[in-house]
Amino acid sequence: MRKNIYYYLQIYLFLIVISSSVFGYLKGVNSRFTLTENRSLAQKPILKIQNLKTFPKLYSDFFNDHFGFRPLLVQLGNIIQVKLFKSSPNNLVTIGKDDWFFYNSEDTYLDSLHAHPFTDDELLKVKTNLVNAKEHWATQGAKFVFLIAPKAQTVYPELLPSYLKSSNGLSQREQIKKYLQGSNISIIDPTESLTLAKSLGQVYYKYDTHWNQLGAWVVYQQLLKSLSTDFPSLQPTPLEDFTVSYADNPRKDLAVLVGGETFLHEEEPMLKLKSGEKALDIVSPCPNLYFQCPKIVKAIQGQGTPKALFLRDSFLTNVIPFLSEHFSESTYLWGIAPYSLQDFESTRPDVVIYELTERDLWRLLTPVFE
Repeated sequence: MRKNIYYYLQIYLFLIVISSSVFGYLKGVNSRFTLTENRSLAQKPILKIQNLKTFPKLYSDFFNDHFGFRPLLVQLGNIIQVKLFKSSPNNLVTIGKDDWFFYNSEDTYLDSLHAHPFTDDELLKVKTNLVNAKEHWATQGAKFVFLIAPKAQTVYPELLPSYLKSSNGLSQREQIKKYLQGSNISIIDPTESLTLAKSLGQVYYKYDTHWNQLGAWVVYQQLLKSLSTDFPSLQPTPLEDFTVSYADNPRKDLAVLVGGETFLHEEEPMLKLKSGEKALDIVSPCPNLYFQCPKIVKAIQGQGTPKALFLRDSFLTNVIPFLSEHFSESTYLWGIAPYSLQDFESTRPDVVIYELTERDLWRLLTPVFE
């Protein structure tokens, strides 16, 4: 008798599980859950004479992407895999010690192991492209500076998984710095400053590829101190002139990649000038500075300080509020080299800063301008 009860319970349980996916879809329960997909979901197909043969597969693909409670089940699976098994459901993310996340594209992975060096010909090309950029802006009366944004693996190597062991060679960043010694190209690499600043607090996000606002302040300090040699008015603001608070922002890029934006949170430092910001937006501010902002222009009325042009990627986003307080006008362009010189004819900067994240140093094989 007891055996029969277990038998029927298994049948009922199976029917409940199967029917709940259909019932949940019909009731639209998925709209109650948040799930960021890393791909486009299949669309509901329309039955036509032309697609009679393919319709069953098309509808199967659609239902697999939209069955009831799917977002909840996916999130539950991600929580178990990430939190319990310390494993990433996405090959682009590596989970290190203390639950630190690291971006893990093939190039980034190999460079972290010092296993993807530039050749001598490539280093010569890098030097040629940077020299050409420097010489062009020198003819325009502007100083050219190249700023490297180190990846988190470089600043926090002690938190990488134990199985990631670098060779005795140089990283691409170290190769470039060594090769360009004595070339009169101004290169700023804040790796050492960021490493030392870890005594002040966390300088990179735990679930994101970027430095946080404290790390951005460190980079800003080094950049302005370097520029002050040619522009004495550019003196960085000390940390005690900022109010430091902490806020929770769950939408970090690496957390999103593993579907963990709902359960991977961290308190991040927020720095705000005690005296208030003077720089004003000249063009309409963007809704999302990280992903939807090709151009930012800020200015301070009546300030006789230099004009700056920044060619940037997402790493400079957190540095923009600090930098903009020191230039009469600062223009921030997000793009990919080669940049068109025609775009800068009306800018007339006194200094041009080309910022590039460490994992994209291969872009230096392309001329900076055309």
